[in-house]
Amino acid sequence: IGLIINRALETNFPVYVLTSKNSHDDLIEIESLKYSPSGIIRGSENDVLERFLILQEKTNADYIVRVTADNPLTDFRLIHLLFDYLLKNNLDYSTIDKDFCLEGTNLELFTSAILKESFKKDQSYENKEHVTTFMKKSSKKNNWTIVQDVSTQNYKFIPTLTMAGYSIMIKEISTQTNKYITHIFLQAGVGGFAAAVAALARKTYLSYPKIIIVEPTEAPALQASIENGYLKEVHGNVSEMGRLDCKVPSLLALSNLSLTANYFVTLSDDYVQQTLDDLDQVDLTTTPSGGAGYACLKYLRKTKEIELNNNSKVLIFISEKDI
Repeated sequence: IGLIINRALETNFPVYVLTSKNSHDDLIEIESLKYSPSGIIRGSENDVLERFLILQEKTNADYIVRVTADNPLTDFRLIHLLFDYLLKNNLDYSTIDKDFCLEGTNLELFTSAILKESFKKDQSYENKEHVTTFMKKSSKKNNWTIVQDVSTQNYKFIPTLTMAGYSIMIKEISTQTNKYITHIFLQAGVGGFAAAVAALARKTYLSYPKIIIVEPTEAPALQASIENGYLKEVHGNVSEMGRLDCKVPSLLALSNLSLTANYFVTLSDDYVQQTLDDLDQVDLTTTPSGGAGYACLKYLRKTKEIELNNNSKVLIFISEKDI
């Protein structure tokens, strides 16, 4: 939780930690106070929504950004971008579509008005537990916009902002190590994450690293599009790599990766699943989607073409893990 608080404080917005009144959550308050948040809000264990209402009444905030502690890779720069979008379009709720972003990176922005309306109109267990259930339903009912990173010919602005958020990982890595990177393995669905990381990696490390993109055998949308020279929809069975099981790539990602990636590889669900035991043994338990990059490294470790050897410095991303 300290990681989340520290990163949130860098935004210069007030940062509050919300938890329950139960004694078993005293440790959360004790640990949080070490990082000097603006305050601690404690409320009902069974009504998380009410905690946000208490926060709003205490601070009189017009807007609230919700970040959960199990999203450690949240890019807080997106707050300003989502806020601008919310204001320009007169919205009450803004987020990134969960189907088009990596687990652990998302955040939500909403107004005090929709928070109060939610508390008044929806006292269901689901809404009290997940906080924004009513807001999401209202967004669909009122034809509000859900932000996602899959781009098309007529939908590019928001995906560009979302992809910019992913790039913070390379930025942080480049400041935390002085080691050169020889190979980067990136799992891809529509390609937004892979394209963003690849683009900044090229800017940071120039042409040196070999960048390898891995997709499910059942959804090789990027590889097929690169081979055909144009955006192509693919067809296949449902892959166990759920977050990578995208049959149509993002146009922006495709354009980017056609210039930045060196290799495109597809792996079967069975092969990826078999490699996850390796990650379990080093406390990096993840899903097939989250471990696809590692699986690709293992698959290609003896391939001479990409020049992997004992001196290689390899970068992979475990994109889904319980924290």
